[in-house]
Amino acid sequence: MIEHLHEKIDVLAIFNRLGTVVAIHKLKWQNRVYRISKQVYIYKRREGRNINHVFHVSNDALHFKILFNTETLTWWLEEIS
Repeated sequence: MIEHLHEKIDVLAIFNRLGTVVAIHKLKWQNRVYRISKQVYIYKRREGRNINHVFHVSNDALHFKILFNTETLTWWLEEIS
C-alpha cells in the first residue's frame, strides 16, 4: 500500500565534489531512523525554475520516495510503501 505524504525529513547523504548526491545512507522520519540498503533509481524533476532530485530507496521492509529540493536544500518524504 502506498501512502502519499509531503513531510520534511532529515537525510544522511554523501555528495561528490561536483555537488551531486552519490548515496543516501539514512533518513529520519517521525523520530525514527531508517537505514537505506538500496537505491532503486534517481531522476530529476523540474518545477518552474527549480530542479528537484527524486530518489526511490529502500531498506529491508519499506520503500521510500524522497525529494531533494535544490532551491531550499531541504529533503521531503513524498511516498512510503
